Amino acid sequence: MRNEKGHSFIPVHGNHTIVSAETLTLKESLYLATRNYPLLRVSDYDEKISEENENIANSNYLPEVVFQGGYTLQQDSRGISIGSLSVHTKEADFTDMSIFLEKHTAEKG
Repeated sequence: MRNEKGHSFIPVHGNHTIVSAETLTLKESLYLATRNYPLLRVSDYDEKISEENENIANSNYLPEVVFQGGYTLQQDSRGISIGSLSVHTKEADFTDMSIFLEKHTAEKG
């Protein structure tokens, strides 16, 4: 059904709901369909996920730098005693720091 302005409408419970229709080009129709159709949007996300997975996979080719540090406080210093020989090995409190450069040869997991 059409009203006096030429708009299409559908009667709903005796009231009229105006539904305007505009003419779209094929290019506009395809654009709207790709923006609004859920399966096409999922496909776009799948493509982005694949690109990120490729970036993650390629990151295994790069070395990883690891910094570690710590502080330890013990009641007594540490040492080794063998018979009458006693060697002092660590103070009661000490710090340690390490820097590693790691190269992964297998997939992380």
